Amino acid sequence: MKKLFTLLICFISITSFANTVIVKGSVKDSSGKGVASRNVRITTDTTVSNANCQIVHYKITDANGFYSDTLTCNSDIKKLRIYTESCGVILINDPQITTTNIVESNFVICTPPPVVIVQPAPPVSCTAYFLFSAQANSVKFSSSATVISSNDTIISRKWEFGDSTTNLTSVDPLHVYAKTGIYNVCFSIKTAKGCESKICKTITLHDTVPPVVVTPPPVTCNAYFVFVPQIAGVKFNSNVSVISPTDTIVSRKWFFGDGDSSLANQVDPSHIYTKMGSYNVCLSIKTAKGCESKICKTVVLGDSLSPIAGSVNEPVKIVRVYPNPVHEKLNMLVWSFNNNIAAEISIVDVYGQKKWSKKISLLKGNNSMDVNVSFLVSGPYFFKVNTAFGAVGYKFYKL
Repeated sequence: MKKLFTLLICFISITSFANTVIVKGSVKDSSGKGVASRNVRITTDTTVSNANCQIVHYKITDANGFYSDTLTCNSDIKKLRIYTESCGVILINDPQITTTNIVESNFVICTPPPVVIVQPAPPVSCTAYFLFSAQANSVKFSSSATVISSNDTIISRKWEFGDSTTNLTSVDPLHVYAKTGIYNVCFSIKTAKGCESKICKTITLHDTVPPVVVTPPPVTCNAYFVFVPQIAGVKFNSNVSVISPTDTIVSRKWFFGDGDSSLANQVDPSHIYTKMGSYNVCLSIKTAKGCESKICKTVVLGDSLSPIAGSVNEPVKIVRVYPNPVHEKLNMLVWSFNNNIAAEISIVDVYGQKKWSKKISLLKGNNSMDVNVSFLVSGPYFFKVNTAFGAVGYKFYKL
């Protein structure tokens, strides 16, 4: 009787242990780095396990790409099926349950290509200019009033004094003429960034030198800015604006195209837009010497962070699904090459089941729309647009 009781206790222990399975593993990219916030779906395989033991769990990987879960059932769990997504493809592991009841299931997924943002180079600008003062046949020249871009340098200067002589090195040369008369003096420059400029002036030398009237240099300025879209908005920078070396910018006014502006003389402000779209952003500057300049650029917030170009070969494009992952409200930006295109927009799960749909008409250009997704359970989904030209989709995750 004692041996029978001992065998019964062992059988009960083994049976309980077989009903609880610990699942753990990792999701890494092709470089071996753990992928955080990746959804992993864990289910029992009812074709092998007891049909009464049907379990579906979702787990999210931690900051290092790891996940773990514990499955418990009144019946035996014999086999699992574990899923995750890799660049639009569902990966499946189906490990057997070992005697330890601990299952490890690891995934290696694709690495999305980095987004490269190319900004246009600031304009190359330069203006050659010189001053002079004469005494008898001696003339002192100065090129300090020459204007170049703040991020450029002069690498070549050439003086032509009008008497068949030249100077190729001096910034402020002194030249002595053999006799009085009228001379056409030219000064030319070349910068490291390839900008070239030339100016010529007529100099009259008298036996008795009259007072020399020096014309002040022209006041020039060119407003310019670059921008970089970021997760929390757009970062602007105006330090590439061009002004005279002896001048300073005293006023900067930013107009962000969505009704907001900044008048606080900010060099590099950041601005948060509430939704995706196209915005006409303008910068106006004013210098201490009274020069004013204005520039406007179109900023497009979408799937690619540069102005969207479509064609008849890509008549409909999903520009952006935002935010992603999403809690309740999802904004979609869809671009159409044609006007008044009948379309059905829908949300489907990873198994192709349609969860929501709506028929709309797409206008030419960007079409923005909001959808309440609070009714969806947590997991991966696809936003799809079906038209006569075919179907396009975009993956998002519901938290």
